[in-house]
Amino acid sequence: MLGQSCVVRNQIPLAEFEQLDRRDRLSILLSEFARTSKADLKLGVGRFETLLEPVGLAGAVSPDQRRTLLEHQQVRHVLVHRAGLVDRRLAAQCPWLDLAPGTLLRISHPQFDRYAEAISTYFVELMIRMLMRAGSTRAEAEARLSAQRDRQAIDAAAASPNKAMQPPGSARG
Repeated sequence: MLGQSCVVRNQIPLAEFEQLDRRDRLSILLSEFARTSKADLKLGVGRFETLLEPVGLAGAVSPDQRRTLLEHQQVRHVLVHRAGLVDRRLAAQCPWLDLAPGTLLRISHPQFDRYAEAISTYFVELMIRMLMRAGSTRAEAEARLSAQRDRQAIDAAAASPNKAMQPPGSARG
C-alpha cells in the first residue's frame, strides 16, 4: 500500500508496535509519514494530497478550490484557537480577505456556504478517486455516487412526508 520511497521510521520498539491493533499501527505509521514528508507543515489541501500520494489517491484540485480550502483552514484556525481574533497568519495567507490582525473575524452566510461547498466537493472527489482506484471509471464512480445521493434524498423525504409541505417556522401539531 505505501509504495515508492515511503519508508517511515517507527519511534517505538518493534515488539510493542506488533502488539498494537491494526488501527493504532496505521495511526502511528500515518503520523510518522506526515512528519517525515513534512505534510504537517503544508497548508490547505496540500497537506491531504501529500498524505494521499503514497496510496495512489492524490489528484488534481482546481486553484479556486485550493484557495477556498486554504481560506477555510485559516479561518477555522482563528475561530477555534484565537477566539475569532484575526492573526498575522490569516492576514498573510489570505490577503484577498483584507483583514487586519487583531480585528474580530466575521463570517457571512455566503462565505460559510462557499466553505461547505468546497469541503463537500473535495470529499466527493476523494470518494470518486477511491472508486476509481477500486476499478471503476470516473463516469461509473460519479453515477454511483449520484444514485446514492438520490436514494438518500428519497429516504429523507419518506421519513418526514409532511415536512416538505409545511411552511418554514410552522409548528407541527
